Amino acid sequence: MLVIRRYRGESIQVGEEVEIVILDCGQGRVKLGIRAPQHIPVMRGEVKLTREQNRAAARSLEGSRRPGLPERLRALL
Repeated sequence: MLVIRRYRGESIQVGEEVEIVILDCGQGRVKLGIRAPQHIPVMRGEVKLTREQNRAAARSLEGSRRPGLPERLRALL
């Protein structure tokens, strides 16, 4: 992990295509702006974790189709 200090208005270049700009600094918080092409996904870590958990849960259900489940769900509505 690279650790560097930056001030408001300064930036960090990641490769040729990604730039991270320090927009604001406050009490224990930093506001970042990220410039990246559309083909490079940029997301918060907790969003990525939730997405991976949802996909894993969906995969575990694919092979375990339970007979009568759609009918039971319709009855609940």
